[in-house]
Amino acid sequence: MNKYFMMLVLLCSALVAKELKPITLQLSWKYQFQFAGFIVAKEKGYYEEMGLDVTLREYDANTDNLKELLSKKTEYAVFNSQLIYRNKEIQKLRLLSSYLQRNPLVFIAQPDIKNPSDLVHKRIMGTNDNLNTSALVQMLDHFFINADNAIYTRQTFSLNEFIDKKIDAMSVFRSNELYELDKRNIAYSILDPYDYGFFTSAINLFTSDAYAEANTEEVKQFIAATNKGWKYALENMTEVVSLIHTKYRPAKSLDVLTYEAKTTNDLMLRNLYDIGEVNKEQVLRQYKQLIKKDFLLPSQNIDHFFFDTLLDQSPLFSSLELDHLNRQKTLSYCVSKNTFDTALYKGIENDYIHLFSKKLKMKPQIVYTKNIDQSMAYIKKRKCDVLPMMMKSQNAFASLAYTSPYLSFPLALATLNKERYVSDIYAILNKPLGVIKQSPFIDRLKMHYPAINLIEIDSMKEGIKKMQKGELFAVVNRNINVQSILLVPPLLRWNE
Repeated sequence: MNKYFMMLVLLCSALVAKELKPITLQLSWKYQFQFAGFIVAKEKGYYEEMGLDVTLREYDANTDNLKELLSKKTEYAVFNSQLIYRNKEIQKLRLLSSYLQRNPLVFIAQPDIKNPSDLVHKRIMGTNDNLNTSALVQMLDHFFINADNAIYTRQTFSLNEFIDKKIDAMSVFRSNELYELDKRNIAYSILDPYDYGFFTSAINLFTSDAYAEANTEEVKQFIAATNKGWKYALENMTEVVSLIHTKYRPAKSLDVLTYEAKTTNDLMLRNLYDIGEVNKEQVLRQYKQLIKKDFLLPSQNIDHFFFDTLLDQSPLFSSLELDHLNRQKTLSYCVSKNTFDTALYKGIENDYIHLFSKKLKMKPQIVYTKNIDQSMAYIKKRKCDVLPMMMKSQNAFASLAYTSPYLSFPLALATLNKERYVSDIYAILNKPLGVIKQSPFIDRLKMHYPAINLIEIDSMKEGIKKMQKGELFAVVNRNINVQSILLVPPLLRWNE
């Protein structure tokens, strides 16, 4: 009887094991803490709880991760770029999650190299992805560095070549190699795309467009399990560092992995972003940069690039709302010139207006106003129907009826180019910072930073003039409105 019982238990176990769907995740580098969330999700059984038997595959210099994904040899892959393109065309992928909100991928360079422009005729080492689709190549292109005037060499992942000065610059992660160089007292300089306005994330999770559409529920579960793994890893760093050291990367010391864990936690910017959150505004900004710099063909678009577009199947309007809209031939939008200082309304806000109009099959009408006060007066008098890109607040805008948020933007500082890079908002709270009158984020800024020195201004144009005169140190605004000026890390985030 006991034998039959044991056979039954073994049979049931085998059936359960067969129910797990085998999938493969291709990593962008070797096992380290930068992949802790995936490792923990596997080791703690989070993937298994979702019915998945996940194999983690380390980076191999001889393997093209993109080809592996598109040829269905792997179901998921990690890249250190938010937009994956080849031959100026965006590849048919879906961006699922972003884990490092600030990209740690930088160049270390010999001490005499202070600026990317110093890399002319120098030897630069990096992976295929680093030198083709990452923010590094965008930075190089910005300074007119390319394979015609510099020597690109294949990444060997050995610091010795840099230390022995066989190469002049090498792509590395801030969270890894810098520790070793500092420990050995090796002099170096850092060339970081972030310092030159190329803001991208890293440890970006992708699947193919076809796989996402065919396995939408599984993809949701994979993301949820991974996010759970990251949450555990960040809350239990010592345990997870020990796990990775013991089982996955014994050659890496505990000190190195601990350094990487702390740096990884900092780069995730959890005070601004949820674990795994995709910063769409940042992706759109990078997309526009790539188009402008001819990295992408103008015909390329990213309409189906984000995974969550597969999930939003709810109707946009109720039958009553649709009936009201159908009676109108046009939809008018009030736009304040004090924000844009241009007779031509353009940019992401204009793009969304035309997208809405296309979906509603209604012609948009732009009504220009002098300032936000006039916009409020116009909408109360029904001279316009909509104030686009507004944020809920406790001031005069509280009387408006708001839609559900459809965009999320970071708030940023804009300074003159002569100013040094600002890495800590607390270091400049005593400096005069301009903010447009009645801006809905004034109250939030004062709540988060009680000591902040805000000076109200009528327009961005006035703010720039005051900066030039030395009356203001910087202007605070949504970064989509200040792209022509130096940007610094986001101060707050909000939905619109």
